[in-house]
Amino acid sequence: MESIIQYIEQLRQQLNHMDSEVTMKERIVEIKTEERSIQLTMTVKKLHPDAQLPIKAHDSDLGWDLCAVEDTTVPSWNRRLVRTGIAVQFPKNVGGILKDRSGVASKQGLFVKAGVIDPNYRGEIYVLLWNSTRESIVISPGARICQLILMPSFRLTEEIGWVDELDDTDRGEGGFGSSES
Repeated sequence: MESIIQYIEQLRQQLNHMDSEVTMKERIVEIKTEERSIQLTMTVKKLHPDAQLPIKAHDSDLGWDLCAVEDTTVPSWNRRLVRTGIAVQFPKNVGGILKDRSGVASKQGLFVKAGVIDPNYRGEIYVLLWNSTRESIVISPGARICQLILMPSFRLTEEIGWVDELDDTDRGEGGFGSSES
């Protein structure tokens, strides 16, 4: 945890040294730890007249909801790219992950696929939605379709290489539900 706090503090210091004027809409991102609070800026560029800024229903929510800008039909057992009409500039060394909105997944059967946004990506954010139902689903403009979660982009200090053994842990090689048995 201490290394994450140090990393976030470094990000804050780097951002404080940037004195460029921002001409796009800004969202202030506040990262809180038990000991301190850091404000980072995420800028959002409007690419479509009906685009909406990412929104949070509650300050304590982890992700920002993203909205569709066009009518899109997702056929049964199929997928479609859905436009959001926005491009995002994340804080330095921060990227984004697109995840399902729990209500959309549980009530409509729509799931987000392929959702990593690299820190240096500047194009429009599209959301790849999978329809897991027997009926086509129509997405209307303004519908909240996914959530955007910020994620630090960690850099390794050494190159990745092969080893003969890994450290033992209490979990070991257990996976795919092994902790439930």
